[in-house]
Order: sequence, then C-alpha cells, then structure tokens
Amino acid sequence: MADDPGGSRPPSRQWMSAETVIERRALIAGGVGRWFRSITPELCAILATSIGDVSNDLLRRASATIFVTDAVVPIQDEWLCNEVMAARTRREQVRFVLFADAAGTRLVEEATRQFLISGYIPTSSSLELAVTALRLILAGGRYFPKARQERATGEIPQRA
Repeated sequence: MADDPGGSRPPSRQWMSAETVIERRALIAGGVGRWFRSITPELCAILATSIGDVSNDLLRRASATIFVTDAVVPIQDEWLCNEVMAARTRREQVRFVLFADAAGTRLVEEATRQFLISGYIPTSSSLELAVTALRLILAGGRYFPKARQERATGEIPQRA
C-alpha cells in the first residue's frame, strides 16, 4: 500500500476513482495531497513516494497519475523517468499529469513527447490556474502552458 504522508482518507466504495500522486519528498507530497483533497473532495488521492508502492487495484481505478518533480529539466530526472516508465508498464492508458519547475517551451514539448503526458502544470502557476488545469485533465481534457499552445498552433498572442 502507498505511503500516506498527507493523511489521505482510506479508499472506500464511495470513491469511483483514486488519483495517484507520486512525489519522492514526503513533505511536498503531503502538501500536494491536502491541496488535491481540498479541490476534489469526491475523489481519493493516494500519495506515494514511488509508483511501486501503489497497488494494482488502485492504479486500475486511477483516472490520472500525478507526478511532482523539482527538476528544471524533467526528462533528465532519472527518478521521474523510471517512475513514468514503471507506471506505463503497469497501466498504459492512464493519464499522466506533470507538476514541475521547468518553464521553457522546448522543455515542456520534450517532456510531453517522452512521457506522453496529458497535462503539464508549472509549479509557478497560480492556485486558481492549477485547480482549473487539473480539473480539466481529470475530466479527460489536456492542458499545457500557453506558450506551448501558441507555438503549436502558430497563433500570436494578443497584446493590449
């Protein structure tokens, strides 16, 4: 069973899914877990320091797995690469969300390609933006910072 640094509620039948939050630092995982439960109280956030700590049953029920990293270049974070690969091996179709410090468009694109993520939320985002982005991803959508979208679509941002 997963470590529970944030004191999340134990799984029960009332939850239809259980999002997994994978973070190697217990203090950060606890904070992310508390924040996650405050915005999605109907879901069960399972906190773990490794995807290996998450049972197959919980991973099957997860609509998303959220990885948190302090790496400025996520694709060079050996721990993150190993965790994503292990998660994909166990459950190919789960949506991955990446909370990371990287801000460069090129770095986001590389992480998106390598990890096949459904969303990237920079840790520099406002709480409101992060909540909105996470809800969109959990509902089946995709979210990436505006700079990536502009480059991908060729749109030029409107200036005041």
